[in-house]
Amino acid sequence: MSVGVLVQSCSSSKSHLRTGNELIQDLGGNNEGLKVAAAQELGKLRERNAVTPLVKLLTDPSVPVQLAAINALAEIKDLAAVEPLCATIEREHSLTMKKAAAVALGRLQDSRAVGVLIKYMRLMPDEAEDSLVSIGEPSVAPLIVNLDDSETQDPSVGALIRIGSPAVAPLIQELRETTSSSGHFAAIRALSEIDDDRAAAAVNEALKSQDPKLVVAAYRFLIRNGRVDSEETLVRTLKLYGDLGMASDFRSSGNPLLKAKAEEWIARKYGKLTGVAPSESGLVWGKARDPVTQLALFHFDNSFASTSRVEPVMSTKASFVPGRFGSGVTVAKDGVLSYPLQGIWDLNTGTVEMWVASRFDGANAIFSKLNHALLLYTAANGDQFIVASSTSGGFYAGSVVKGRFAGTGGGVISDWRVGDWHHVAFSYSAENERQRFYIDGTLVAEGRSKIPLPPLGAATFTVNSDPGGNESAFVLDELRISKDEKVPEAIRVDADRIRPFTDNEVYRPRAH
Repeated sequence: MSVGVLVQSCSSSKSHLRTGNELIQDLGGNNEGLKVAAAQELGKLRERNAVTPLVKLLTDPSVPVQLAAINALAEIKDLAAVEPLCATIEREHSLTMKKAAAVALGRLQDSRAVGVLIKYMRLMPDEAEDSLVSIGEPSVAPLIVNLDDSETQDPSVGALIRIGSPAVAPLIQELRETTSSSGHFAAIRALSEIDDDRAAAAVNEALKSQDPKLVVAAYRFLIRNGRVDSEETLVRTLKLYGDLGMASDFRSSGNPLLKAKAEEWIARKYGKLTGVAPSESGLVWGKARDPVTQLALFHFDNSFASTSRVEPVMSTKASFVPGRFGSGVTVAKDGVLSYPLQGIWDLNTGTVEMWVASRFDGANAIFSKLNHALLLYTAANGDQFIVASSTSGGFYAGSVVKGRFAGTGGGVISDWRVGDWHHVAFSYSAENERQRFYIDGTLVAEGRSKIPLPPLGAATFTVNSDPGGNESAFVLDELRISKDEKVPEAIRVDADRIRPFTDNEVYRPRAH
């Protein structure tokens, strides 16, 4: 079966359905715009026959063409692109090009990329870290070697934390065998953030030395464990080696002694306490990391079911199209995609996250004419709980009860382009009377009020479906609904990710 895409000519009002073969032919032409457009469309189509001509474009004299080729190869995910992308990092002087190739290699998840990512980690620490995490266990040994390098220690520690359990045994071995004090402390930092009994035992054993520098590396571990006999040790460490991050974590940990000592430290260091905000890292005295409980995760990879096998109540005129990872979902005119509310979406407190791509340029009149619901619960009396784009050119989220909206909203979508993916998140807490809306990991709006809830019943909610029967304006992918309010740093990490969520995934803080 021939697959094609609809391409609108600039000089004509007629549209032409171009096949994959025709798009591949465009790659070999001299028109920069056509080559960029063809590469983008071939990436969306996951056209494997395009890999060889796309690889040739990695040395094209045009930077936009090279970037389009790199991004297309990342979407197609053919492992034949691994070595050419590695060569691009080695060859290119442009940091932008190196970073794009590094991200693409993370999407391909092949161990052959580890060496070049490690080599150029100094130049692109965030991209290298994310891609090495995506590759996983094959990255562990080279990352541990990097722990003694001051320039790459932070992203290496961050990557090992995020890789998690596969890194524990090698880190414990490094802890026991290294003669480098810097590497020793870095191994402790990593182990203290990995939720694994072996890691905890190794950290506790190391802390028996009462070396205050080790406490600096493991202070978050000690706070989470909440042992009273560690309070004085933590206070002493703050006085000797503290920084603002540590003091802010102490201040917001929920421990009265640590809070008081941190406020003394901040006031002495800065002359005042006001203006220095408490940490929102989610670090709480005596409480395990990341209280967020996943209620539902939808990959939409050619299935409407959640990972826990919750099927839709209705899926009329909903279809799969290329997504952020794998496929995503869109809903045609008069279509509906709905799920049971019970056990999947808690309207009192929670976080909803998703990737969305606009099906129209953001300046299109469709956005000023209509609101477009991404998630929507409508009660029998017409009250709603909603996450949607608005006719004002941004988003809003919260409840509409008796015709009154309560919640928050923000962001600007006028500069969005067709097919560009954005991470959208809404967190809300009845207990804290707080709502936060994020786009691409950035907090764009915060509300401080109690949201009145619509009445509940034998309820369902819709995904990417318009209550008026209009077609969805977005492609939606990787919907994750959690029971608890996620901290801002966790949202930022999620927005930067280069791989899909895994079930019940635990937030791992960046080390830098």
